[in-house]
Amino acid sequence: MPPVRGKAAAAKLLSNFQKDMHGIQWRIFAHAETGDRLFIEGVDDYTTADGKRVAAPYAGVLDFKGDLICGWRDYVDLGVIAQQKAGEPMSKQVEGLLDRPVAP
Repeated sequence: MPPVRGKAAAAKLLSNFQKDMHGIQWRIFAHAETGDRLFIEGVDDYTTADGKRVAAPYAGVLDFKGDLICGWRDYVDLGVIAQQKAGEPMSKQVEGLLDRPVAP
């Protein structure tokens, strides 16, 4: 997926991406901060409109200027999402993440 730049383009991407996401649970397992940058590791867990459960591990990076987010990068294997949407079972690795404790 190519980078998206600008508020309007980001809002459109998020709106389109979330159309098929219901009962979303964002689990954050670990996070670290350095300077104006926040690193996040987690899994997005949701149900599609046709009832398929999808769990996608990700790593994210947020850049800040003061209190505002000025950069956001998510790293996710879109193939994992596509496989689950196609009805393939979750891998053991993804299943294991669903039981992992979230960060305090």
